Amino acid sequence: TEPRESYRLWVGISTMASVLQRKCYISWGRETFFPNLYIVLVGPPAARKGTAMREGKALLNKIGIEFSADETSRQKLITSMKECQVAEQGEDGKAIYHSSMTVFSTELTVFLGYDAKEMLSMLCKWFDCEDRFTYDTHGRGREEIPNVWANLLGATTPAQLQASLPDGAIGSGFTSRVVFVFEEDKERAIIKPALEQDLLVDLGEIRNLSGEFTPTDSFEALYTEWRLESEEHNPFTEPRLEYYMQRRPTHLFKLATIYSASRGSDHI
Repeated sequence: TEPRESYRLWVGISTMASVLQRKCYISWGRETFFPNLYIVLVGPPAARKGTAMREGKALLNKIGIEFSADETSRQKLITSMKECQVAEQGEDGKAIYHSSMTVFSTELTVFLGYDAKEMLSMLCKWFDCEDRFTYDTHGRGREEIPNVWANLLGATTPAQLQASLPDGAIGSGFTSRVVFVFEEDKERAIIKPALEQDLLVDLGEIRNLSGEFTPTDSFEALYTEWRLESEEHNPFTEPRLEYYMQRRPTHLFKLATIYSASRGSDHI
């Protein structure tokens, strides 16, 4: 299709994350990482951001993945997350209880609203996949949602992004959890786009995966080398990227799970 390769790549990554949900994870010491990501395509209107996203959504629609509304309030989004609660049988026969939802918004600023500090704060908590998300209601008091998991794919322009985020949001909190993918234009003109049916079959198989993914000794060795190098030689000079720098290991473990699932079903 016409969008640049980076857009197509990250839409593909988000699409696979949408079907893995909270059923799959990596344990690393005392930490557990789930394969959810916040990915935002950034570029001018003609960069084909929406074109790239529609291909992923078309596949997910065909296998029955639910999305949040394109425009919603914080309370309605919480209600949508609560309605996503399911109990599934894992590959080992044990029940898996989770509340997994994908946020899909071709106009991210419309979804977030302007200066939406409460919405951004909630999305930060959901990114970390807490075992319990508690919130207060007007009529029923305090309630909770178990095992939340939120995956986000959005698009915006640089000007809209700057206008929608409150002061102090750049570099910390929400933006440190986001992978921003920037392109200035489309890649080429495609007169009649084609979509391989094999992708749909493969995505259906990926959806059936569940359980723990296991790092190999070689992964641990490479990760150790990469982490120490990053700590000693920070690749970024922009101070506002310091919080993102601290979250890069989290992004890496999430991506490792998704890439493993894209290769096969061995959970390695």
